[in-house]
Amino acid sequence: HDHAPCLSSDGLTLYFGSERQGGYGGHDLWRASRKSTDAPFGDLQNLGPTINTFIQEEDVFLAADDRTLLFFREQNTG
Repeated sequence: HDHAPCLSSDGLTLYFGSERQGGYGGHDLWRASRKSTDAPFGDLQNLGPTINTFIQEEDVFLAADDRTLLFFREQNTG
């Protein structure tokens, strides 16, 4: 279940949330990159444990500086 895609201003990096395998639990944030805007996306990477936790990370947004990621983190309290 991939969701909430966000494209960098140069069109070369796509950030998104996903429940795919290889994550740190629940929804994680991922990125895919490409060498040109004509190329397909590849090089899929989980953003790692600094960003992703066992809590749900989702709804990613890339700020205008193309360096700051904003996202929602929801802890299920049961």
